[in-house]
Amino acid sequence: MMFLASVSNLEASEHQCLRSQVSFAKDVDKMEIGDPLDTFLEKVVRVNSVTRKHEADQPLAGISVLFVHHLTRECLGTVQALRKLGCKDIRCQFLGYNADAAKVFGPFLAEVPDAELKAYKLAEGEDGSYSIDRAFTKPSDALPADALDEAMKGKDYLTCQRSLASFLSMGMLASCETSEPPLKMIVIEDGGYMAPLLNDSALREQSLASFRKENSVAEDKDTDGKLASFSDMGELVQKHLGGTVEHTRNGYDKVQKVYLKHGKLARPCFTIAISYVKTQFEALSVADTCINSLTNALFSHGRNLRARDVCVIGSRGNIGGRCIKALSNRLNGTTTQIVGVDLKVGFTSSEPRPVWEPSPYNSVEDCLLESRKFSDLPVETRKKTDVIFGITGGRQQKADGSWDETLVPKDIDFWLTEGESKYNELWLVSGSTKTKEFELVKSFVEGIVEEGQYGEYTVVSENLVDSLTQRDYGQIYTFTSSCGKVKTLISVTDWKPANFMFYGVPTEDIDIILAQLVDVSVRLVNNLDANNQVHAVDYDPVATNGIIEAKVDPLKDEVMVPSPPDTQAAQDSLMTIW
Repeated sequence: MMFLASVSNLEASEHQCLRSQVSFAKDVDKMEIGDPLDTFLEKVVRVNSVTRKHEADQPLAGISVLFVHHLTRECLGTVQALRKLGCKDIRCQFLGYNADAAKVFGPFLAEVPDAELKAYKLAEGEDGSYSIDRAFTKPSDALPADALDEAMKGKDYLTCQRSLASFLSMGMLASCETSEPPLKMIVIEDGGYMAPLLNDSALREQSLASFRKENSVAEDKDTDGKLASFSDMGELVQKHLGGTVEHTRNGYDKVQKVYLKHGKLARPCFTIAISYVKTQFEALSVADTCINSLTNALFSHGRNLRARDVCVIGSRGNIGGRCIKALSNRLNGTTTQIVGVDLKVGFTSSEPRPVWEPSPYNSVEDCLLESRKFSDLPVETRKKTDVIFGITGGRQQKADGSWDETLVPKDIDFWLTEGESKYNELWLVSGSTKTKEFELVKSFVEGIVEEGQYGEYTVVSENLVDSLTQRDYGQIYTFTSSCGKVKTLISVTDWKPANFMFYGVPTEDIDIILAQLVDVSVRLVNNLDANNQVHAVDYDPVATNGIIEAKVDPLKDEVMVPSPPDTQAAQDSLMTIW
């Protein structure tokens, strides 16, 4: 079968993008391919090696998998690994920041039998609303799209993604109940979409109807009929959810907060989120890809990186610190053009750390100065800043309920009234999760645009489009004063993570991360009776020993996992050094 014939209707430029993305040989169009996803698995060599290690045992036979992750070639290779390991029921909810991905990869997914793999994705409207991407959904009649759209109406990104994931989870749990013999379901996800909800609802013994209402889940009478014998989510989760696997620190924090709230989880969660390769190795590539995306966005607007004055919020984080290090070699004035902002400035922590983890409370050497908040930086520094990198995960709620923000509307007011940045421009770049990094500023600016006026300024927005390639790099918000002075605020990638503008983390690096994700997923399935807590690679022997690229193997004793930063435990561990 000539598989690639199915994508011959793509425009020439899109077909070229596909060739680049999949990295086929020059004669890709002449290749005879068996399973359409095999090529993707072959490209992630480490994932493939883990697959071969476990394939003979077929550990995922009898397991249904909800895979919530990004739509990339490497993730398609990971999906194929799960299939090779015996999984015959995979529901993929793809998270998309790259507009080209669905066009590039959709045709490959369409070739896989619907009974074995179903795929879903949300589409974002120009007004910022979310709906089911009907053109991408596989099979096309798999969802009550209109009902789901109605349930998501007016909701934010996270709520909408969770609405879809919850709908899929309920359907999968119902299928587990009616299967002969009954199946187990696991969730493998990037960002804590479902695991926190399933664990918390189970431990609260929440009714199924209440779970649907609380999480904006569309009504599904067929599923509810199959689950009618279950009195609450706790009973359902205990019977059919084997456990969960988490990829990211953001998701880990959400799950661990459920554990701290209840003193346990409903089902075990295995995670790579705080492993050595995830926190120390991958951070280098994420920093590089963020800077690459900013560089391309600047070029599209006729600007260059070396002339910018940069503030990195999250300067003491794994990614932020490496971002500063990389920038120090790219800017004209090296360290004199970089400042850092981090809530850890002035503090240390009594929480234990693995022997391999450097202290995130050490000062950063490659920048001019650091402060705890952007507004604490010297006035002259803030005046000339024209790029702000946010790599924190967004605003942090403190244990007392108040919030530590990254940027606030008052900072934008300062830039409008006193800012002296080059070309009167301010570039905002997120290197963290979803659209959370500059949440208050995003809401503030979008509200201003809707009104069309802010004080003496008229305000309009337009896409940041490269005139040569017509690629969209983000949003330009233009402020024009009554006396004709113009200032422009530019949001790279429309407030979303810049590292996903192109390829995410390069294949040779993300390959190692995803290999560890697959390996630990098999470890979960082989240990469904593990304690109902977080089992982290490089912290817990059951999640570490024998796992690919584990830092300490064998690990004899369990290491205490870190507290989410917005918990009382994390606050209690802080000690001032000023």
